[in-house]
Amino acid sequence: MTPDTTTLRRRRNVLGVLVLACCLLATLTGTAAAQGRGHGPGHGGPGFGAAGGPDGVAEGFHHGGRRGHHGLPLARLARHLELTDEQVESAKAIRQATEERVTPIRQAQRTLHGELRALLEADAPDASAVGAKAIELHAGREQIRALHEQAKADFEALLTAEQVDKLGNLKELRDDRRRGRRGGHGGGA
Repeated sequence: MTPDTTTLRRRRNVLGVLVLACCLLATLTGTAAAQGRGHGPGHGGPGFGAAGGPDGVAEGFHHGGRRGHHGLPLARLARHLELTDEQVESAKAIRQATEERVTPIRQAQRTLHGELRALLEADAPDASAVGAKAIELHAGREQIRALHEQAKADFEALLTAEQVDKLGNLKELRDDRRRGRRGGHGGGA
C-alpha cells in the first residue's frame, strides 16, 4: 500500500505544479508578448495610451509613426490636441527618457521568461522556484507600469486645461470603442 500512496502523492504534487504552471503561463504569456513588442502603459512599451477610438483617435502617442496599441503617432496627437512645438519637443523627450528606462527592464523580463519556461519544462518542476520566478516577473511588470504612469502624468502636465479636456474626450471615445468590442452595452433604458 505504501507504493500506491507514494505514487498518488507524486501524481498529486506534479498535477498541482502543472496547474500552477499553466495558470502562470497563461498570465505571463500575454504580458511577455505585449512587453516584447512595446505595447503601451503597463505592457512594456514607451507609449502613453491605448488603441484609438472609433474615428482613429486615441489618448496617447508612440514612436515610429505607425498606429499601435498605445495610440496615435505623436504628430496626429499633436494635431488633435493642438500642441505647440515646445510641447511636442517636451513630449518627445519624455517618451525617449521613458523608453531608455523601460528597455533594460523589458530585456530582463525576456530573460526571466526564458528562465521560467525552463523551470516549467523540467522533469519535476519546483513549485517554489516557479513561484519565485513569477514574482520576479510581476515586479518587472510593476516597474514598467509605474514608469509609464509617470510618463503619462508628465505628458499631461505639459497640457493646458483645454488640451486636458480634449485628451479626456479622446479617452472616452477609446473607452466607448472598447466597450463596444467587448459586447458591452452603452446605457440602460
